[in-house]
Amino acid sequence: MKNQLALLLVIAFLGGTVEAQQGAYRQRGSQRPTMMNYSDSDLASMARRSLERDTTLSHEARNVNIKIRDGRAVLQGAISSPEEGDVLKKKVMAIEGVRDVQNNISIQE
Repeated sequence: MKNQLALLLVIAFLGGTVEAQQGAYRQRGSQRPTMMNYSDSDLASMARRSLERDTTLSHEARNVNIKIRDGRAVLQGAISSPEEGDVLKKKVMAIEGVRDVQNNISIQE
């Protein structure tokens, strides 16, 4: 009971983010639920937070436009390297509930 309470407090402290929830499941040695029904708006918010928190990404990459409809994400904006575009796509695709990512990002010279 104490462990469960501590786990809930940690999740609440971290803002209840998907990353925190997934980490909590791993810590307990159980699998995360696979049928989470997030709205497109929720998915876009989770993707935005994931990019904003990654300080290895450039300012431009952290601020690309993310639109999600029916679990399909579209990334738009301009960044400085193709490698960053790959990282963005992987990070957004890692969000549970995102089924596909269309990368419409252009590379600035």
